[in-house]
Amino acid sequence: MQSNIVPPVNVNISPAFRLTPSGNLSGYSDVPQTVLPFEDLELEQKVIGDLKTTYEDCLDPSAGMKSPALNDEWHSAVTKFTNMGCDKEAASFAVAAYGDQEEKVLEFAKEYSSLKDMGFSTEKAVGALVMHDNKLDLAVAACCISD
Repeated sequence: MQSNIVPPVNVNISPAFRLTPSGNLSGYSDVPQTVLPFEDLELEQKVIGDLKTTYEDCLDPSAGMKSPALNDEWHSAVTKFTNMGCDKEAASFAVAAYGDQEEKVLEFAKEYSSLKDMGFSTEKAVGALVMHDNKLDLAVAACCISD
């Protein structure tokens, strides 16, 4: 009976084909930088400032109840969605973005959990989902591009 033992194979890679880091990047200082098409972010800063002013009591619980009707409506909507199985954090962001639109909030909560499970930060996950109307594939791409 013959034995089917295969002898080991030794592979040597010629130094000419080995990849090594160059270590010298001095010639890359002249590479032009990417310029974003929107250089003026004043509108975005104004919107964020307005949101912070409007929802200050929601963002900072120690600030007190400056607008109880808004807080009650927001809290009841968040509670409604957490009772439906949504994560409280996801429900909070979803209600802030979509109000009481059940389909949008539930979709946001599901996709938000997926992005968080992938390791993306809260800020990136929320921003990407809102920007891309809860489309997970586009949100993932946006989170990856912004890294």
